[in-house]
Amino acid sequence: MATFRKRGDRIQAIVRKQTPDRLNQIVERKTFPTKAKAISWAHKLELAIEAGEYPPATECVSTVSFEQQGGLSPTVLSHLPAQEMTLRELVHQYTAKVSAKHKGYAVEVDTLRRIMDGSMGRKPLIDADKPLSSYTPQQFAQYKEDRLAQVSIRGSLVNDGTVRREMSLLGCVFKVAQYELGLVSTNPLDNIPKPKEPRGRDRRLKDDELENILNNMTNERAKDAILLALHTGMRRSEISRVKPENVNFSKFTLYLSDTKNGESREVPLSPDAIVVVERCLKRAELMGYQTLFGLNHLSITHAFEAGCKKAGVEGLRLHDLRHEATSRFFEMGLTIPEVAAITGHKTWTALKRYTQLKPQDIAVKLAKVRANASNGVR
Repeated sequence: MATFRKRGDRIQAIVRKQTPDRLNQIVERKTFPTKAKAISWAHKLELAIEAGEYPPATECVSTVSFEQQGGLSPTVLSHLPAQEMTLRELVHQYTAKVSAKHKGYAVEVDTLRRIMDGSMGRKPLIDADKPLSSYTPQQFAQYKEDRLAQVSIRGSLVNDGTVRREMSLLGCVFKVAQYELGLVSTNPLDNIPKPKEPRGRDRRLKDDELENILNNMTNERAKDAILLALHTGMRRSEISRVKPENVNFSKFTLYLSDTKNGESREVPLSPDAIVVVERCLKRAELMGYQTLFGLNHLSITHAFEAGCKKAGVEGLRLHDLRHEATSRFFEMGLTIPEVAAITGHKTWTALKRYTQLKPQDIAVKLAKVRANASNGVR
């Protein structure tokens, strides 16, 4: 449906409509001396698009190609002046030209969509349909404060790290507008202090938490995904993309060709992990799944969070299992290179963030060392 807005003493009509095959979206705008003429033009254009008779691209036309990843529509925009292009249209172009090249494409797209459209039934904090030239640093400073005061889906305040990432992403979007498209002379997010980088998480499993969580999960595939995460330290995105052909029982490994850091790696499988993988392979073959679990990363996350909620487990996230697994590897006596080979971390600094050793376990180990020394064992 067309929208209309005043531009001085004239009326601008904006038509955004999908083509009949639903593969593209036409975005066209035109300014008229009266609203009646604007409505008439918009109505005729919408009918032409519906009939598949839309003419070749004209001035100020955008064609939006939809992709299957469930995100925003990556857009190929014509060169609209800053007073015409909106933040929403700029974001569309950014997702097409920049985000599409990133490993975290789906996450970036989802983040930008939540910024523009709001989340959890809330109105967005930024009006994405305003011209780029109208945005000021003060608006984004207010966005930061308002966002930090919101309650997250977990029931706590939105954390600093989330807002920091959102502001960094918005800054990248405006950087494209400034340096590549020449639509704005300054970046309104450049000089706004971002929230501090949060400390690394140190949450580990307690007592029988994992058992309670699994007992409260109803999706057997998600349960196995959780167990594999704990036995291997794999990321949820890696787990969701593993295919049956990636399993090598002769070497007791899983081959990952597409990881976060862009490098492939082989993950060694413990006896417990092999039991899980064998069970999943039988299921995947029986059900005809393309991947080992037949689940995407969001399905695994939602199932885990639902299990935590039913079990009354608080403050635990799925990614914490990667921390738990890494810490357990060290507690088993593996060396830094060995653990890094399993987890895929390239530096000790990065690996250290995922390592939370229990002081009581270290104390026990020291006692054993002392006992061995007393018995003449060196």
